[in-house]
Amino acid sequence: MTENTVLHRLIENERIRPNHPAYYVKSSDAWVPTTWLEYVAQVRQAAGALISLGFESGGCVCILGFNRPEWAILCLSSMLAGGHSAGIYATSSPPEVQYIVENSEASIILVENKKQWEKVRQVRDQLPGLKHVVLMR
Repeated sequence: MTENTVLHRLIENERIRPNHPAYYVKSSDAWVPTTWLEYVAQVRQAAGALISLGFESGGCVCILGFNRPEWAILCLSSMLAGGHSAGIYATSSPPEVQYIVENSEASIILVENKKQWEKVRQVRDQLPGLKHVVLMR
């Protein structure tokens, strides 16, 4: 792996500071840390899940939702699996979602919630290359 890539830096942070916080998520009134070791494990697990869904090297996965850890995890996991990602604004209309999914040739889309799923559902029959829709939990 080239030393000046996002994935290299991710793995390097895991090696150098495995137990330091990589990111925080607010839960109730507290900010809960996720360590670099946990973060890289999440990325690896998601990359494995993408591959098990048939994601291939050079492929694209779309992400439809607001910023949150799952967004970054899936973006990095698509790179780890040899592909790339295309983000879609949560405010995009169903035709805009269709345009991005179709033109990125995404076979998988991650949606934040049922509201975002509904946008995909409305144009689903016009996206023959889209094989899987995954809902964030």
